[in-house]
Amino acid sequence: MGSNVPQPEDNCCEHPPYERVASGRKRHIVIACFGWDGGRSAGSFRAVKFARYLAKRNTHVTLLTPCPGQAATLPEGEVQSSRAVVRVPLPRGFTSPHLLARLHYRFVYYPEPQRAWVRPALRALQQIQEQRPIDAALVTTPPHSLQLLGIRAVSKMELTYVADFRDDWITNHRLRWHTPLHRRSAATWEARTVASADVVTLNTNIVADRFRRRYPDWAGKFHVLTNGYDEHDFAGPTPPLAVPADKKLIMYAGGGYGAFMLDTLSRLAQGLKEQNLDRRWHLVTAGPDESWPPSEHADVWTHLGWLPNEKLCPVLTQASLLLLAMPPGEKTPSGTVPLKTYNYLRAGGPILYLGERGATTDILKQFPDTYTEPRSMWEHAGDWVQKHEELLLPGRPRIGVDRYSIASLTGQLMTILEAALDQK
Repeated sequence: MGSNVPQPEDNCCEHPPYERVASGRKRHIVIACFGWDGGRSAGSFRAVKFARYLAKRNTHVTLLTPCPGQAATLPEGEVQSSRAVVRVPLPRGFTSPHLLARLHYRFVYYPEPQRAWVRPALRALQQIQEQRPIDAALVTTPPHSLQLLGIRAVSKMELTYVADFRDDWITNHRLRWHTPLHRRSAATWEARTVASADVVTLNTNIVADRFRRRYPDWAGKFHVLTNGYDEHDFAGPTPPLAVPADKKLIMYAGGGYGAFMLDTLSRLAQGLKEQNLDRRWHLVTAGPDESWPPSEHADVWTHLGWLPNEKLCPVLTQASLLLLAMPPGEKTPSGTVPLKTYNYLRAGGPILYLGERGATTDILKQFPDTYTEPRSMWEHAGDWVQKHEELLLPGRPRIGVDRYSIASLTGQLMTILEAALDQK
């Protein structure tokens, strides 16, 4: 191994020798993911989980990332040598605090600054290929400009390219372009991505339909591959909670969306008090916001802080009501599904969703004990809980929810990949 070749993280194993099995050589799949923190964030969750379960399917996985992060921990019993993490740092000036450096990356690299990582990442991909031939590269985005890595790889290397979109691109109304030229560049590269990729995976039907309308000639490339939950995360013991044992739990797991959730959860806490529901109900939250709860609501609201998924999921099963909120600014029909939706469904408790209709409500309506209300209902959240109190019970199994397990979704991914590989 040459000194200029990216090295696996210290706590990952070196590439093992080839294995010959009945189905032939062990597949080698590279997953390129910009956000990498061992699955803690939504940006790395999908890559980490697919890496875990692909490793169980006669597949060697290499994760390519610019972030040092913590390497994924594989479930007990898995072969650790089936996965390696290769870190390729960002250009030195990318994280510079100087204004000129930030402006350079903002206005020189189109359609977005993270494109600066594509060139060193491509070099690393070619070096990985020299060590162990790559069957497929899955580039998961956002940031969407990382798809240029797949485009360049296809032109220089013989591999199958999967463009995996965790979010919409050109028709994503949440994206803000620095200039009209940046948006025009994004539109150009989106079209080139679709033309270059062997497979394009989208995580909701609504987003997939948008792509099909934009690129009808490539409709056969598009596949819906949703996010999901990991059954392994529900297998651990339930950590003790510092909440009254005789109270029913209303739970929210996630970030604050700025000040939005702090404001709305405070309204709920106040509503519980005004309706005298605090004698029977207690609000529990888990997430990164350290300022929760406000002191005036500490008697009815307990914040657990950030919990890794394997500790959070057993807690979710205790909830009599799980809150799911879409932040302001979403449009109907929404192509977004909050990642926590899948853990909520698996946990089994009733789910109250407040926000626009679209991909999230399409999933929720398949299952019992799910409720959809407009965002304005936050003003009357206490009244809503009182009205539905008798229907809200702790988690019960949901028939058919296993279609959203990561194990099942990985099987779908492998089926799609094998079909694409057979066509090469």
